[in-house]
Amino acid sequence: KLQKRSPSANSYRDSPLIIVVCNPMMCEGRCDVSRLWRPGDGCRAGHGLGGAMFRRSVSALLLSVLGLVIAGLLAQAALRLADAWSQRGTGVLARSLAEADRTLFTALIGVRSQRGDAQTALLSLDDARRPLDEMRREAEERAAEAIAALSAIPLADATRMKDEFQRRWELARRLYTLLFDEAAKPRPQRDIRRTDPWYDAMGGLVDHLATVSVAVSNGVRMADPEL
Repeated sequence: KLQKRSPSANSYRDSPLIIVVCNPMMCEGRCDVSRLWRPGDGCRAGHGLGGAMFRRSVSALLLSVLGLVIAGLLAQAALRLADAWSQRGTGVLARSLAEADRTLFTALIGVRSQRGDAQTALLSLDDARRPLDEMRREAEERAAEAIAALSAIPLADATRMKDEFQRRWELARRLYTLLFDEAAKPRPQRDIRRTDPWYDAMGGLVDHLATVSVAVSNGVRMADPEL
């Protein structure tokens, strides 16, 4: 129990008294269980200052261990954050490629179906001009969507695939005039064989779309094998 020190104290003998409770295990019975101690007094067993140093050592050790634990937790959190950011980038890439692949596949189905639909209209309809116009507008929309998708995908061959698609599409688009020329004739006089160049051009466009779609699908699997 610490008493208030007198302002006139000139030596350690006038210092406040401190009750020290000794540890019998440390002093081995050479010291009283409790005694009065003033600053400057030494412990006969020599364990008073040693106990304080021991407590400081234990505190430093605990703080060091706690610091290591906190540092480990911070390192683990940083690694998890880096992994999450990497997975986010992979997810964004896979999503963009998947959306492009869906657009290309939709264009492929639309272009492929037009070949048979156009010939059917020429053979069965007296006025085939109107459905052929609708088919051409639909093909133009699908082609524009496919070109936009190819322009946005982050693949090494994206530019080459887009340029090839545009070349094939321009050829097929110009050959729509063969369909309109036949549609202008009376139905009995129409000859489907005269539209073969358009049919072949659309077939080449379908083949190219299929090749591009496979390349984009492979890009999705390369970004994330689980997809």
